[in-house]
Amino acid sequence: MTDHRSPKYLPIVPPQTLIEPLKLTVEGAFLVALNQYRQARHAYYSAYRDQAPGDEQALLLREFSHRGEMLAVHLEAAASSSLGEPDDWSRD
Repeated sequence: MTDHRSPKYLPIVPPQTLIEPLKLTVEGAFLVALNQYRQARHAYYSAYRDQAPGDEQALLLREFSHRGEMLAVHLEAAASSSLGEPDDWSRD
């Protein structure tokens, strides 16, 4: 049975400050997010270089920013998982 309730943030403890190198495997949704970010970055800077109309540049900048945010979400989740930190999201 699929749970359709929205997740709720449960901050248990603040994340630790990373001071040592951390190795992560970029795969699955994390890899997809990285590829989407790279494509959005390329599209934005290409439009900027080619002096695309301002509204097109604004749209591409929003997409680029959104993809950066999504990449950060996946990066943080991978880091937390790698460190064995508890899941801060609940569907209760």
